[in-house]
Amino acid sequence: MKFTTLLVPLALLAACASATPTPELVTAREAYYRAEHAPESRLAPASLLSARQALDRAEAAHKDDAQSNKERSLAYVAQRRAELALIDGKTQAQRNRRAEIDRQYEQTQTKRINASQDQVRNLNAQLYSQGQRANQSEQELQLERQRTQNALASLERVAQVKEEARGTVVTLSGQVLFLSGKSELLPSARDQLQTVAKALIDQGDSRSISIEGYTDSRGDESANMTLSQQRADAVRTFLISSGVPAERMTAVGKGESSPVASNDTAEGRANNRRVELILSNQGSNGRMNSNSHDEH
Repeated sequence: MKFTTLLVPLALLAACASATPTPELVTAREAYYRAEHAPESRLAPASLLSARQALDRAEAAHKDDAQSNKERSLAYVAQRRAELALIDGKTQAQRNRRAEIDRQYEQTQTKRINASQDQVRNLNAQLYSQGQRANQSEQELQLERQRTQNALASLERVAQVKEEARGTVVTLSGQVLFLSGKSELLPSARDQLQTVAKALIDQGDSRSISIEGYTDSRGDESANMTLSQQRADAVRTFLISSGVPAERMTAVGKGESSPVASNDTAEGRANNRRVELILSNQGSNGRMNSNSHDEH
């Protein structure tokens, strides 16, 4: 979901004066600003408060450890909470409009003594049509809110989720998915990937998904490239078997390129051994090739 960038209140900018915030935190601040200043925001105070609290946790993580993964993850949650607050406000506005339509309908009943039966029927039909449209809009908002809420909760339980310029990035730890030097999925990994697959399906969009495999820098570079490709392929194959359309996904091995941490420590190497799912910011155009590489 894209939004036009808005000016963030000076109070929020002052909160990050000591260090540059992550793009995720900037996006979360903007999302909260939109929700807070939307006309419907006063209709969903509890949801807006939840979004404010989520943003405060992200700001605290930024203050404690700027540019950290914790800051990114908490900022992503804060962004989604702000979006939910806006949806809740719009839902309540729809309900208020429906209540006003019902009130008008009741008033028309008292006018029967002064209006012809044809006029009353026409007016009732108009009000009924308006009520149907209001019901449909409310149901659509509720479905959108539920999908967003469910997908967010599912992904947060098994992976790190963040927003980048290239799209929504879901990072899965390689040491949870595979044994060292292997490309076969562990039994526990299948449970996690099943949750990821359900979240991707529940999102209800058609964005293309790039599955990228990475390794640490130990071992032969060529072997690492092959291993990373095999791991990306394994994740793609499992997601297809779980119902994610094959034409949405490509798999590519990145080897030891683009480390997210130092390879000089065990913890850093563990962070570099990962699989990333990138949901493109643009919807898929036509059908993608079901295989993104030659046989290995």
